Amino acid sequence: MKGRNFIGLSLLFPIVLSACNVSVQQDIQLVVAPKKVACETLGDKQCFLVKTSRDGKSFTAWFISSQPIEGFNYEAGFRYRLSVTDYGYLPGVTGGPNIPSYYYLKEVIEKVADDSTYLPGYQSIKEST
Repeated sequence: MKGRNFIGLSLLFPIVLSACNVSVQQDIQLVVAPKKVACETLGDKQCFLVKTSRDGKSFTAWFISSQPIEGFNYEAGFRYRLSVTDYGYLPGVTGGPNIPSYYYLKEVIEKVADDSTYLPGYQSIKEST
């Protein structure tokens, strides 16, 4: 009888787990561009242009992020390097994609005046003034 209960519970566990929102958190670094850009799918809303790094050395290409950064006071005209905790959700879990993930500011590592223009997928293009 105990074996049948165990088998029944083991079959039920994946169903229960898939109905939960499974969150993950990780500490990363962000570089935030000095100018916001139009969000791709959010109409007239302006989004951050960011690069991320798990090790603080190797960064991704620039990409548009609509994720809020709690505790961060953005000021246009400055490029920021931030230490943040990324609160995200595992892909493929029911309800996960509908729940917005967000960043929580731990520290402003660097704030540098910058008049460069950055584009998703690229490094930088210096503006001519």
